[in-house]
Amino acid sequence: AKKVAKALKIKAPLVTHQGAYIASSEEKPVYVKRINENLTYDTVRFFEALPCQIRLVHEQFSLANKFKIHNDLLAKTVFTTSEPFVYSQQFVNSLSEYLHDQPITPSKIEVYFEEERDLRDAKNVLENMYTEIEAIELDPLR
Repeated sequence: AKKVAKALKIKAPLVTHQGAYIASSEEKPVYVKRINENLTYDTVRFFEALPCQIRLVHEQFSLANKFKIHNDLLAKTVFTTSEPFVYSQQFVNSLSEYLHDQPITPSKIEVYFEEERDLRDAKNVLENMYTEIEAIELDPLR
C-alpha cells in the first residue's frame, strides 16, 4: 500500500488491513487494532484442526502455515530488481508451535479453505465463541 500511495502521490493517511492499520507514515500510525496474543493462539489452534491455510498478517511481515492447496488456488508473485522487497513472508510447519515460542499480535488473520462448507462452519463457530472476532468473508473459500 505504501508503494502504491507513493507512486500515485497520495498524501492522505493509508487505511490497510481492513481498517486495522491507519497511518500517514510507517513510523507513526494513527490507529492500530491488533488481535491479542491469547486470542491469536486459540484461533490458530482451532484452524489447525481444519484443512486450510492460515496467514497471520502484520504491517511488517506475514506468517503462514505450510499447507498444500489445490493448484487453482495458487497465485504468482513477481519480483523485480528495481524495487527492494522488504515485506517478510515466512512459512512454518506449525503456527501454534511458533506462537507458543514467539507470541505475536497480528492486525488480521487470513484463512484459505478448500471447501465452502468448512468456511461456513468455522465462521459460525468462531463468531459464537468469541465476541471480539469479526469474520469477513471475501469469497466462498476465504
